[in-house]
Amino acid sequence: TSVAYSQSPMQIPMLRDKVTTVVRNSGFDPSGHNGKALIHVLEDYPRDELFQSSVEELNDVAHSVVQLHERPRIALFLRRDPFERYISATVYLPRDRMSTTLRQRFETILSTAIGGPVRAFHMHMADDPLGRLQFVGKTTPGAVPEFDVREIEARLVDTARSWDDKLKQTLVEHLGEARGAQLSKKYSTAFDAGYQEAYSAKTAVHDIDRIEEALQTGKLGMNLYRSIEAGGDALSFKIYNAGDPIALSDILPRLENMGLKVVSEEPSEVHPEGVGRPVYMHDFGLVSGDGAVADVNAIRDVFHDSFARIWSGEMEDDGFNRLVLIAGLEWREVVVLRAYCKYLHQTGIPFSQSYVEATLARHPDLVRLMLRLFKLRFDPDFEGDRKGLADRVLQAIEQDLERVSNLDEDRILRLFQNL
Repeated sequence: TSVAYSQSPMQIPMLRDKVTTVVRNSGFDPSGHNGKALIHVLEDYPRDELFQSSVEELNDVAHSVVQLHERPRIALFLRRDPFERYISATVYLPRDRMSTTLRQRFETILSTAIGGPVRAFHMHMADDPLGRLQFVGKTTPGAVPEFDVREIEARLVDTARSWDDKLKQTLVEHLGEARGAQLSKKYSTAFDAGYQEAYSAKTAVHDIDRIEEALQTGKLGMNLYRSIEAGGDALSFKIYNAGDPIALSDILPRLENMGLKVVSEEPSEVHPEGVGRPVYMHDFGLVSGDGAVADVNAIRDVFHDSFARIWSGEMEDDGFNRLVLIAGLEWREVVVLRAYCKYLHQTGIPFSQSYVEATLARHPDLVRLMLRLFKLRFDPDFEGDRKGLADRVLQAIEQDLERVSNLDEDRILRLFQNL
């Protein structure tokens, strides 16, 4: 009856017997500190759980909760329905961590673990240092999945940790105790809520590495990467500028000339402690213009180097730069091809520079062979059979040229063969 939910367990015979047995088994003096704490835990325990749990289950839970009051932390207690209709989950956590958002995250973790939806929940907060969440998840008889309570508890603990806590721990793991603590203090309030929602603490540590580099050098920080969930031709490119935010009109043409299409941009403003100016981070979502799947790890360094030189004006900004991404060329190799194209225009070839750029981009393997031939012919530090290797590369070029069906492209490529 409803009265059984409001009365003290000591006034209900069935519950009084359970509570008395648990206290007696504990060995605590009922009038002592631990004994009173144990009785308080049992009287405050969810009434349905008190009715349905066995004495053995109550022994384990009650003693653990008494210890939690001494050292508050997140703890999970699961009880299976004997008929496998549901699983009851009781979660204790520090009261100051209680929130609707955290409850929803806990609910998602528990429903995934037990293989069924959470049908009911209850939040309980009193004057104790611990709050309590009670979940009831529906299960299918005969199809309850196996689960590890400690593993689920560890996931709850990780979810409940604040973003700042995770950042500090990850920095210490990544850089060591001294440097990690130093940067944790410097960046504890540097990232706004939008950044924390979009990026993990682990990602922030990698961003901090590049922000620090940008602050020390005064140059543009960069990171070309591919996120785990991205498709084959999707890339991301972060730029870090310790100064003013970068105008999209300045950055987009340079990326497009490198063979990339910009599909999104996420700006962030980072305020490291003790730094007089913010660091602006731009995270660009990109796709390859020709649909090619680039090996990010193989081209990251040459892409960074080339983009830095384009940004500083040391390298021209035109369509030849797409060969960095498509063919994996270093910036000096692109300069050679561009210079040779300009020379060919002085000799009067009828093809525009944009057509030459597109032709070379359509034949990246041939371009690499031609540059290899160029190095074999002119590298003063080369040691070995220069002529023999050059002849073999020239033969490979001739074989590839035979497969070029467009006559204009064949003519352009044969001109570049003579680099």
